[in-house]
Amino acid sequence: MSLFGSLFTGVSGLGAQSQSTAMIANNIANVSTVGFKRSEAAFYSLVTSEGRSSRYSPGTVAVNRVQRVNQQGPIQQTGSTTDAAISGNGMFTVKRDTTAGQEFLYTRSGSFSEDAQGLLRNTAGFVMYAWPLDANGNLPANQGDLTSLVPADVAFLGGLTRPTTSGEISLTLNANEIDAKLGNISTTPADFTRGLTVYDSLGSAQVLTFEYTKTYGPQGTSAGTVSDLSATDNLVTDLGMTVGNSFSVATDAGGPATFTVTSTSTVNDILNFVNGIPGAEAFLGNDGELVFQRTEFEGGAAQTLTVTNVSGTPLTALGMTAGTYASNDLTTATAIATGTVGGLVDGTPGPATTLASLGLVTGNTLTIDLDGAGAPVTFTVDTGDANFDDVQDILDFIDGVTGVPGSAIINGSGQLEITHSNASPNDAIIGFGGVNVAGALGLSTTQTYFAAGFGNGSPADSPPYSSGGYPAMQSLPGDANYNSRGWWNVRVVHPNGTTLSNGLMNFNGDGSMNALPDSNGNIDLNLTQIDWGNGSTLQNIDIDVERFNSFAGQYNVIFSDQNGAELGLRTGVELTRDGYVVARFSNGASARLYKVPLVTFSNINGLTEVSGTAYAESELSGEENLREAGTGGAGFLEPSTIESSNVDLADEFAKLIVSQRAFSANSKIITTVDQMTEELLRLR
Repeated sequence: MSLFGSLFTGVSGLGAQSQSTAMIANNIANVSTVGFKRSEAAFYSLVTSEGRSSRYSPGTVAVNRVQRVNQQGPIQQTGSTTDAAISGNGMFTVKRDTTAGQEFLYTRSGSFSEDAQGLLRNTAGFVMYAWPLDANGNLPANQGDLTSLVPADVAFLGGLTRPTTSGEISLTLNANEIDAKLGNISTTPADFTRGLTVYDSLGSAQVLTFEYTKTYGPQGTSAGTVSDLSATDNLVTDLGMTVGNSFSVATDAGGPATFTVTSTSTVNDILNFVNGIPGAEAFLGNDGELVFQRTEFEGGAAQTLTVTNVSGTPLTALGMTAGTYASNDLTTATAIATGTVGGLVDGTPGPATTLASLGLVTGNTLTIDLDGAGAPVTFTVDTGDANFDDVQDILDFIDGVTGVPGSAIINGSGQLEITHSNASPNDAIIGFGGVNVAGALGLSTTQTYFAAGFGNGSPADSPPYSSGGYPAMQSLPGDANYNSRGWWNVRVVHPNGTTLSNGLMNFNGDGSMNALPDSNGNIDLNLTQIDWGNGSTLQNIDIDVERFNSFAGQYNVIFSDQNGAELGLRTGVELTRDGYVVARFSNGASARLYKVPLVTFSNINGLTEVSGTAYAESELSGEENLREAGTGGAGFLEPSTIESSNVDLADEFAKLIVSQRAFSANSKIITTVDQMTEELLRLR
């Protein structure tokens, strides 16, 4: 039996070496295949058992295929932005097609390109699967599951708009500008104006206008109109006052104190007098005018400055008006809502425009809500009732809601115009709702109409002037760095001329912005829920104003920028090192569309090879683990590269020689056994 056993042993050796040669041949054939992983033969013996040690029965040899999927191949540079090699652990997730029922496969072949349907396929025709990203760039909640993956389809983006969400302005304001009274800001021409072009959700350019006006600030202020005064001016000989004339100054914190004019009195004497009164200060303004101010404005009870002629009219010589001036002394805020539909006619003197002619029917409604009270009042159209069927009826209804006759009119352009005033500059608001009526009159139901009041608070705010969209102050009256003369009013104007935001900013004595960073560390002017009136979505924009400063000298815009972009056409797609599929557009914008997972296995060499340099999961490989690039032991993607085959030709040729010699040796065994059996047959 041992003789014939030797014959079978030789045959098994031939078979094993044939298998080894086949593996070597396959390796050599795929030396240029992208992502190919070599295999090699691992031989092991099969032993037959014999009960007696004096007898030996030869065994055979068997061979196993050992895959070297875990061995990195050389990385080669390419010119394609959708090519990517994996440096480190991991495999791409692919399918043969996007039709239902296709199994997930895994490959290191990262030579992807866009096909006719916009799918990213590699050179073997497999479709890349990746995580979709939501609007905020977040991955799916079930990102660890294969069901979270979708085909990487880049064809759905022909173009992209990028609405502006943030902007940045760096400028220098002229600290020597003449101050305006805060109560007169709405009628005072801006000292400096600049525009910033932003983009809405439709890709349309919108120009925001920023108007800067130097102001005395929110303190109670009495400012003279006589300019070019100097501290040495004599009150009698230079300003025409009469000896013995007197005036008094009082604040809620002290006084009154009386100043009496003498023949030697000067402007400097008045400055020293007022500066000695608790809670008051005096200075010569940028136009040489005399200014009395209450030093406080924040919180607590009303803070006032009272100036009174006691004997004669000395204040008149200074261009000042006697009276009480309260801190945050703002004029009554007025909100105006104007419809865009023209050609309307009221009931005086002729017949008013009927509501039916505007396409309205019985049951249509108009609601109006004043000052955001949340208690809207409703007008219901009734085309058969003379009290509810024409424009004059709507005017009368609105007058009844505001309590002010004539608050609703038809202006010279035939448009409905509604005026509403409120003593608090932050509360004058008009809001509309209802069914069809507001739209027929050209009034918005999505945007409230508010006063050009001050968007950053009232004296009761804590900290003061911090609510709304303007940054909170860091230094307040009483702080060493507070600068009572560093106030500017900033008004942001909508392209249609209405006010988006209006508020105050203060600058320190060194010219820097007096502001506290918000919870995100930013010093921003926040514009919220902007309605551009063109059907685009309501928009929030944060303007970084940290680089605002105020120095004596010329106005200077150092730079202005924003992160939006007009409509751009897709110019290309690329893969990034972190695994993102990014679309690039002609407007300079980019969009992250997907994130490519790298799949790892506990035994990657145990995967089952399939055609196309791909592998399927098996019991030996263990289950897949989806990883983000660079995490959990996964490698990185190297953009614009491919991973070459990990076959080493020199090594394969050496193994081929060994396999050839081993095959010859095994064939010699068969020849020898054949000769030995022939000798047996010759025995007589």
